[in-house]
Amino acid sequence: MVPPLPNHSIGSLIAPALVGPSNKPDEFQVNYGLISSLQDVHERFNRGELELHTITSWCRFPFYETDFGWGKPTWVCTVNAIAKNVFILMDTSDGNGVEAWVTLDEQQMSQFESDNELLEFLVTQSPAVPAGPIVLL
Repeated sequence: MVPPLPNHSIGSLIAPALVGPSNKPDEFQVNYGLISSLQDVHERFNRGELELHTITSWCRFPFYETDFGWGKPTWVCTVNAIAKNVFILMDTSDGNGVEAWVTLDEQQMSQFESDNELLEFLVTQSPAVPAGPIVLL
């Protein structure tokens, strides 16, 4: 990021992007920037012209270093993620990776899970959850 943020910065950075179909199959045009009005977004969403996705990163938040009163957690995860099209990134418990919590409809999840480019970066393993407190956010 230019200029870089100070090391002690926390908070949310928002960068809206509109994505729509291009003239070529399996490609999308990306238009970065703010939309002129929320009403426009609402109307386009209701007409089925927009599909909204929420992407957030909880990486580098010190969840695993925080003692919630019963010791430091051995595993932190989200619960009841019933919203559609949500991507939550979190550090792994050992700090050497990133977990992605993804909610999509069944058809989109099937496509997402079989994307070859994504699979190149994927390490699948069950979380090794040792005995100890687990924090559900």
